[in-house]
Amino acid sequence: MAGLAFGPATGAVVSVISYLPHIATASGFWGMVMAIVATISMVLPASLVYKRDTTLRGAIVGMVLGAVASVCACILANIVVTPLYAHMATADVIALIVPALLPFNVLKVAINAVVTALIYKPVTKALGN
Repeated sequence: MAGLAFGPATGAVVSVISYLPHIATASGFWGMVMAIVATISMVLPASLVYKRDTTLRGAIVGMVLGAVASVCACILANIVVTPLYAHMATADVIALIVPALLPFNVLKVAINAVVTALIYKPVTKALGN
């Protein structure tokens, strides 16, 4: 929302600030890192495309590109980070890509994109944009 409404820089800042409290939860530092990676990798492509093409088409193309980037970034981050905090072998994490990581991340970004598409106009109207 912030990236589409106010641009990529604001989207990136919100992506980081909103997940800083994760450090105090059970997911801790690594959960915070993973959440930031997931969010920034979706927000930046979506908001950069939308900044150039502020139409519904631009929003949809941006969110699709952001979704693909986020799924890729999340899987790569899981390959690197999960062995560090879960004490799993990298090969075991790689074995989870198709049965667990890919479906989870695709569902997550699809929900984010659909919710954003549904509430974008009412929220931006309320903000005066």
